Amino acid sequence: MLSQRGNLRLPDETQHWLRTAASDPRIVVIPIGPETAMRAALFSDDYHRDPADRILMALTITGDYVLVTEDRRILSYQEISTLRPVELIGQ
Repeated sequence: MLSQRGNLRLPDETQHWLRTAASDPRIVVIPIGPETAMRAALFSDDYHRDPADRILMALTITGDYVLVTEDRRILSYQEISTLRPVELIGQ
């Protein structure tokens, strides 16, 4: 996982951090159902090798969400609804 490799720093133990984040009324936890999990598993390695990114990409398809990202690889896929962060602030 990203936190174990040092690529993502979580402020506390993961479970405590998740409970704290999920209790914030501005945060919505979106469950990952079987359809999303299956869609994520069906992406070829040409799409993305990172399992977390595959799940996020699958959620945009199965849940009709828009993914805010700077990941050029994800931004290049036409079937994934995306926005770059700069587009949200109007620059």
